[in-house]
Amino acid sequence: MKVKNLNTYDYIMIWGAGQQFQSRFRNQFKVDYLIDKKCEKKDKETMVGIPLIAPTELQKICNNGKSLIVVSSDKYYEEICEEIREIPIECEIVKLTDLLAVYGTDNKSFCLWGIDALVKDILQRCDYQITDMSYIEVGANHPIHGSATEAFYLLGARGILIEPNPDCMPVLEELRPGDVCLNCGIGKENASMKFYRFADNSYRNSFDIVEVKKNVARGYKLLDEIEIPIVSLDNVIEKYKVDTAQTYLSIQVMGSELEVLDGFAYQNYEFPIISIAYYDDKVLKHRIFKDYREIARVPKHVILVKPEIYNAIYN
Repeated sequence: MKVKNLNTYDYIMIWGAGQQFQSRFRNQFKVDYLIDKKCEKKDKETMVGIPLIAPTELQKICNNGKSLIVVSSDKYYEEICEEIREIPIECEIVKLTDLLAVYGTDNKSFCLWGIDALVKDILQRCDYQITDMSYIEVGANHPIHGSATEAFYLLGARGILIEPNPDCMPVLEELRPGDVCLNCGIGKENASMKFYRFADNSYRNSFDIVEVKKNVARGYKLLDEIEIPIVSLDNVIEKYKVDTAQTYLSIQVMGSELEVLDGFAYQNYEFPIISIAYYDDKVLKHRIFKDYREIARVPKHVILVKPEIYNAIYN
C-alpha cells in the first residue's frame, strides 16, 4: 500500500516483536500495540513500553477505529498478510521497512514531549558538539522507546544508563553496547530499597510507594517487589570519572526525584544541562533551582541549564 499520513489512523500496531523489530524500530512513529503470536493471555505484559497483544485481540481493537498493521518481517510479509485477512478484520497493512524509508531517524525524538530534541537544540545553540558529549540517564528503562539519550547515541555520544529493573538490562546492553549499563537505583547513600514492578507497564515501576499506590488505584497491576542496590549519583560520577562539563544529566525516576537530588552534590560538578521528570511539585522548590535556570518546561518535566547557557541563548 502507499504510505499515508499516520495521523489518520486510530490505532497503529506492529506485527512481530522479535529481533527484526528490535533492530529496526527506534520510536520513529507512535505505536499503540505490538502483536505477537507467542503472547498468551496469562503472559500478557508490556514489552519495550508498548502493550503486547495476541492476534486474537485484533478484532476488538480494529472494530473500534481505523487501524494500520505494520509487519516487521519482510521475508514473511505475504504470509502474515494472509493470516491477518483470515481473522478477519478491517485494516490496512504495510511493511515496516516501507514506513522507515519515510520516517528516518534524523532529528527524531525518542522521549516523551520531545525532551531529547529540546536538550539537543539547546546544546547545539551554545556550540556544544553532540559527538563529544556524554550523558547519564537515571531511569533508562529501554534504550530506545521513551529514551532521553537515544538521539545522542545515534549521533555518536556515549554515556551511562542507570536502570533498577534487572529485566531491562539484556536489551540495554544489546542495543547500547557503547554505553555503561548499571543495574541499580540512585539515592542519598549506598543501601538497598524495595523496587515495585508493574505487570502491564514497566514505565510505572518505582521505588516510591506513594506513587505505586496511585498507579494501582488507576488500575495498573502490581507484579512484584524486589530488593535493588542503591548508590549515590556522586558515587557513579567519581567511579566512572565523568567529565560533567560535557555531560547531559537526565533524571526519570517515577516519584523518587528528591531522593536523587538530595543525595547529589551538584555544586561540585559542571553539568551544563539537566532534565528532570517529576511527579511532586515539591521538586520545583529544590535548591538546585537556585544555581540552575529553568529554560523549558512541559507537563511534569523541566529542563535546567547553567546561567551562562541561559544568558547565551536569551541575551
